[in-house]
Amino acid sequence: MASIKKTLRAARVLHIALFVMVVIDFDVSYRLAPIQKQIPPILVYAITFVGLNEIGVAAFLRNRMIKPSEELLSSNPNNESALKKWWAGVILSLVMASTLVLFGLVLKLMGATWNVACWFFIVGTLLLLAWTPRLDVSAVE
Repeated sequence: MASIKKTLRAARVLHIALFVMVVIDFDVSYRLAPIQKQIPPILVYAITFVGLNEIGVAAFLRNRMIKPSEELLSSNPNNESALKKWWAGVILSLVMASTLVLFGLVLKLMGATWNVACWFFIVGTLLLLAWTPRLDVSAVE
């Protein structure tokens, strides 16, 4: 049970750190001037395509790693392999959500308008909020 609490605490610290990264990225995108005056549309399409695929992969991995691990941990709280799988799924999904924010930062620094870059910031932040690390430790106690 102590291992579950430590892992959940570490996941929440990572979650907060990634939110701090979002705030820093947003601040940097406002303060720094873009490198180019205009960004080629094909580059925006390519980064958008990669971002959309990343959302799909993150949701798939989250469904395959986190949900089964939560079920195993609710029945057997001492299952270390399920806890490690849950932790890996949380890290992967949170990092993939935060890379969307990084895509927005890159686009903004390359010269994209806020109408384009803001969607990456918004979607990445919403995914970080939706994928807040949760683990039912009340059943364990």
